Amino acid sequence: MSSSDAPQPTEATCKAWLTQVGVTGEDSLRLLHRAAAPSSAGFAREPLVLPEPRSDDATIIVRILRTQTTPTVAAMATWRAQRAPRERLEMTMSRTQLDELGQVIAGRADRHWRENGCGPTWMELFRAPYDEQQLHDLAAERGHIDRFTMSTAMRPLMSRGWIVASNQERSTCAGPSFYASTAGAIRVRNRNQVGELVAHSVGKFRSMHGRRPHLRDLVLETRTRNGQNVFRDVSDAEAQARWLVCAGWITIEDDGAIKRGPRARKFSEDRRAARIAARAATTGWGER
Repeated sequence: MSSSDAPQPTEATCKAWLTQVGVTGEDSLRLLHRAAAPSSAGFAREPLVLPEPRSDDATIIVRILRTQTTPTVAAMATWRAQRAPRERLEMTMSRTQLDELGQVIAGRADRHWRENGCGPTWMELFRAPYDEQQLHDLAAERGHIDRFTMSTAMRPLMSRGWIVASNQERSTCAGPSFYASTAGAIRVRNRNQVGELVAHSVGKFRSMHGRRPHLRDLVLETRTRNGQNVFRDVSDAEAQARWLVCAGWITIEDDGAIKRGPRARKFSEDRRAARIAARAATTGWGER
C-alpha cells in the first residue's frame, strides 16, 4: 500500500503528535493536518507521514510550522536541500553583523508586542520593506527572504540572546541582549544566565520577606555578579518579563506576584541531582 493509499491521520492524531513535540495552537494543528491528510482539505498530493517525535524529521516539521507554512512532503524536501547553503550563510556572518541584525529583528518583535499585545510570526519579523542593511544582505539578489533563511537566521539570534521563542504560537519576543543594548552600544546577554539570576532573586526574596515578589521588587533585588542592575526600572522589567515568561524562568500570577517558572525549577532540580551524584561518587571512592 502506498503512502497515498494508507489511512490518513485524523485531526486528533495530529494534535496528539504536536503535544509530544511541545507545539500548541490551532494554526499549527490546521497546517499539520492539511499536510498529513491533504484529501480532507481537497488537495491531491502525497500525505506527510508523521515521524517519531524525537526524530530529525520531527524537528524539521516544527521549524516549518514556526514559519506558518504547511509541512508538506515537498516542503520537507526543499528544507533538506536548502539546509546546507543556509548554514553556510549563517557561518559567513560575523558576530558584529549578527548582532546588528539581532538589534533590528528584536526591535521589531518588541514593537509588535507593544502595538498588538502578542508576538509576531517569523514572517512578520522579516517582512519587507528591508530598509535596514542587514535585511538587505539577507534578502540577497532575490529581493525577499525565504522561510528557510528565516529559520537559519533565527537560531544564532536566539543563542546570542536577541530573540526568545517557545513552541506556543506568537510567543516570539525580544531577548535580554536587546534590553541591555542601546542605539550606540551593543551588549550581548546570555538568556540562561540572566534567567537564572532573576529566578534566584525570586526565591531569595520569598525566603527573606515571606511573600512572592512583584516586578517592582525585582528591579531592586536582581543584580549581576558585578553589582549591575538587570532591570533599569519597572517599565524595563515589565518589558523583559515577556521573554522571562516565554523561556520558563518565571510565571506571573493574576495579582502580579511572581513565581519561579518550570525552567527555573528544572534547573534547580538538575543542579541538586548533580550535587548528590558528585557527593555519592566522592563517598563511594573513599569507601573503596
